[in-house]
Amino acid sequence: SCDYTDDVRISPQILKSSADSYRKIRNTLRFLLGNLYDFAPDKKVKYNKLLEIDRWALSSLAGLLTEVTEDFEQFRYDKAFRRIYNFCIHQMSHFYLDVLKDRLYTFDKESSGRRSAQTAICEILSALTKVLAPILSFTTEEVWRHLSKILNVQDSSVVLLNAWPRIERRWINLTLDKKMQQLSKIRDGVLKAIENEREKNIIHSSLEAKVNLFVQDDKLYRLLQENLELLVTIFIVSDVSLEKITSFSESMLRPPDVSGLAVKVEKIDFPKCQRCWNYRVSVGKNSKHPQICQRCVEVIEGREKDE
Repeated sequence: SCDYTDDVRISPQILKSSADSYRKIRNTLRFLLGNLYDFAPDKKVKYNKLLEIDRWALSSLAGLLTEVTEDFEQFRYDKAFRRIYNFCIHQMSHFYLDVLKDRLYTFDKESSGRRSAQTAICEILSALTKVLAPILSFTTEEVWRHLSKILNVQDSSVVLLNAWPRIERRWINLTLDKKMQQLSKIRDGVLKAIENEREKNIIHSSLEAKVNLFVQDDKLYRLLQENLELLVTIFIVSDVSLEKITSFSESMLRPPDVSGLAVKVEKIDFPKCQRCWNYRVSVGKNSKHPQICQRCVEVIEGREKDE
């Protein structure tokens, strides 16, 4: 993590910062590995069948590998480390993996949505383990000891004996990257609005929230309208509404990084599903499973049929 072309500084604070960085990367690897416990190569979803946000994650990975490979070839180890760290923390932990939890934990274990997520995180974990191996050799070897069994790799049981990860050019999707970058900015504004309501004790978790989006710009309105279902997922809320208006009121929060948009958060008036914790109108409608939503009922009943 140090620039060896300059004097290398060291202090208790620098060592503490390095330890914190290591723990954050390790926690990302741990989450990825932990959610592959029932995965195998024959369960992979074809690229063109992956969900859009999973394709975006692979596009981000391809971009990371391109930059990190060049950094290593030019002996820019500190930059390589910083890129990997930022990818693990910002693009993965704070966004993608946070969004994935509902799909990984509450969808049917064999559902296409869950397998799509596992396909993406398996590719991400495999690549991260290999590019981190020169930096965190012991940790990556621990990861590879388990991951190689999942991938059914027989020849290269030691991570450092594997080939450098190949950059899949077909994963690179600049249009999708731009779209997700814009939605991520909107998400930051929404999370701020949700946090304001939490501080007022109006809601206690984001899943208690209904997010109302008010838009003036036609182009932004079309983008949000086309991705309304995705917005519920990336905001981690129970409902999202969208309205085109001509002027904003003072009670609306205006995200500073997104022009022509205002956000208003209110507590949702639906019962809570005891399985997925989402607040949905369908909770209580099924007499056999009165405490869970219709989506969870379908998962539970599907498992009962299989058993």
